[in-house]
Amino acid sequence: MPSLRRKSRLSKVNTRHLLDDVADSYRHSMEQTLVVEAVANALDAGASSISFTVDMKAHSVAVLDNGSGMTEDDFDRYHDLAESSKVKGTGIGFAGLGAKLAHLLSSRIQTDTASDSYSAGSDWYWQKDDLRFKTRRSKIKQNGTRVEYFLDNHKSDLLDPKWLEDTLLEHFAPLFEAELSLFYVWNSTYPNGVVFHINDHELITRPLISEVDSTAYRDVLPRRGKKPIGKAIFVLSSTPLDEQLQGIALTTHGKVILRLGFGLTPADSERITGWAEIPDLVGCLTLNKQDFITHGQIGHRFRRLRDQVKLVYSEWLRDIGKNVDAQEVRNAPRRLESELAELTKLVPEIDFLFGSRAKKEIPVRSQSGGMVADESQGYLLTEGGTAAGSKNGDIAVDTGPNEGVALKISDTGSIPVRKRRRTTRRGPQVRLVDEPDRSDISWIDAEAVLINTAHPAYTKAQREGQVRYHQRTAALIALCDAASENTGLALLRQAISSWGKH
Repeated sequence: MPSLRRKSRLSKVNTRHLLDDVADSYRHSMEQTLVVEAVANALDAGASSISFTVDMKAHSVAVLDNGSGMTEDDFDRYHDLAESSKVKGTGIGFAGLGAKLAHLLSSRIQTDTASDSYSAGSDWYWQKDDLRFKTRRSKIKQNGTRVEYFLDNHKSDLLDPKWLEDTLLEHFAPLFEAELSLFYVWNSTYPNGVVFHINDHELITRPLISEVDSTAYRDVLPRRGKKPIGKAIFVLSSTPLDEQLQGIALTTHGKVILRLGFGLTPADSERITGWAEIPDLVGCLTLNKQDFITHGQIGHRFRRLRDQVKLVYSEWLRDIGKNVDAQEVRNAPRRLESELAELTKLVPEIDFLFGSRAKKEIPVRSQSGGMVADESQGYLLTEGGTAAGSKNGDIAVDTGPNEGVALKISDTGSIPVRKRRRTTRRGPQVRLVDEPDRSDISWIDAEAVLINTAHPAYTKAQREGQVRYHQRTAALIALCDAASENTGLALLRQAISSWGKH
């Protein structure tokens, strides 16, 4: 076998394809991503002023902040793919890739920065599927960074000031709410506050919901100690809210990460919203800052902080009379267990897992309380019993439900053996669990069906008054998946059809 010749090679990367793949990890559009990452990078740099300027003639949008600016090393890393000077757990920007994603919308990007030790500018553009840039002198004098995006789409939402304002409110709502915005000053996250401008128009603090029945501010306290670890606002709206506003948003450093129902089922859930700012959650963010890490020590920390928010949220629901009907929650699994026990009789594949009814013949007790008979090695040993035609002390018994069982006579016995058929119901137990870290709607654990109340589908069923239907469907999905790995869908159809006829 010929040996390989030693030679130096360069590992190549198709930048456009790589950025396309990274963009797929975002829940929102690339236009929103550009705004969110631009603001996040400015906040990470300590900015107290962030301005957006739309130029309709040039089809561009520029973002200027008064943060600390970039050092020479920062500026070099800024242009290198996936390079960043940011330390994990200390910021809300996307680890050096956020700025590069904007190239998916732009023909070129102009960047200017100035810091105490360095100032420079660059023109950044596509050359086929790779990015190239040229450096120049910075166009700004004060510390900060200015980035202008020249857009490919001349009708892009980024050129609409109203859309920009709505996007800022959606993703950075706590920074626009009067009391929550002060919390960032008090705890020194943003000691000078944060002010936004769009085309020189200042965006002022405002109520996050226009028509409300009640609003409450709550400190989120640690398990021990009195110093708050966060601040929350809970709102009961006068009218039903858009779906994306329902539930409580977990935020960190002003950035909205995700909304949760915490597995609770409040009355009028379609009118309930809120924001809970927990600065320490910044250390639990995933790489793309779209979610929280749920495994290992970081996952444990996230769950602990999340549960503290759930605690104050539950207390508020109780205070306004919208708390969960605990008795209804307890009864729901019992009703479902009874229904599933009946259903499993109709679907043999599920009956194989748990069975529906078990018929067992049990020896009758004597008047003194002792057992008249017990079974051993296929025989019933009795204290009595006679039958005509016995030979050698053995008695043949007519074939019955327990075929093959015979009786053996005891010389001291006087009570004939009798057995009574006892019917017992078997079937899966049902438990409601709050597992936001799992993507499963339901699953089997030992002999129990676990239904995930933290799943978005469960939350949606709550809002639409379809909880019982969802619980039934979720239970069937878990049973059918466990019963038949390869034909679970077909079995699910059969189970639903059988349930509908029952």
